[in-house]
Amino acid sequence: MRHGTRQLSGERAGHGAWHPATGRVLRRHVAGFYSAVDISVEEFADSIRHAHAQGIEGQRKAGLKKLKAWRAFYADLHPDLADEYDHLVAQHCHEEGWYPERYTDDDRIQNWVNPFQEDRHINVETLAEYQRLKAEGSEKGKFSLVFPDRDPIYRRFGELQRHRAQFKKQFEETWV
Repeated sequence: MRHGTRQLSGERAGHGAWHPATGRVLRRHVAGFYSAVDISVEEFADSIRHAHAQGIEGQRKAGLKKLKAWRAFYADLHPDLADEYDHLVAQHCHEEGWYPERYTDDDRIQNWVNPFQEDRHINVETLAEYQRLKAEGSEKGKFSLVFPDRDPIYRRFGELQRHRAQFKKQFEETWV
C-alpha cells in the first residue's frame, strides 16, 4: 500500500479533517483513492449547527439564571421600583423577543442568547399622552412632529431603566 492511500475507517488519523463534535474523519474519494469522505458535507454542516445550537442553549439558560438572580437582587433593594418597572413592562412594552426593524439578525440572536440584557421596547401605541399629541397635531392639518419622549410613561420607563443600570453594575460585580 502506498503512503496516503489507505482507507480510514472513520477513526482519527494523523491526516484528514477530523471533526471534534462527531469524532469522524472527513474523507473524499479522489482518483480511486480515499482521502477525506466518511460523511457528506450536509451531515458535517448539520453536526456543526447542532453543536452550535447546544452552545447557544447553554448560554441562554445561564443568561436566564442570571436574569432571575438579578431581578431578585433588585427587588430586595427596591421592591416598589421593581414592581413599577414590571408593571410598565407588562402594560407598555412589546413582548419579549420583539425588536425594532433596525436590529440586525446578529443583534436579535445576541439578545435572545443573553436575556440578562433585558432589551425591552416601549410600544408607543399604548402611550395615551403620545397618541393624544399625535392626533392633535394631525387634526390641525399641519405637519406635526411628535416624539414619544413627551409621554410621561415613556420618560418614567427611561428613568427606571437608568436606575436599574446603576444597580446592575453592582450586581455584576458580585455575580459569580
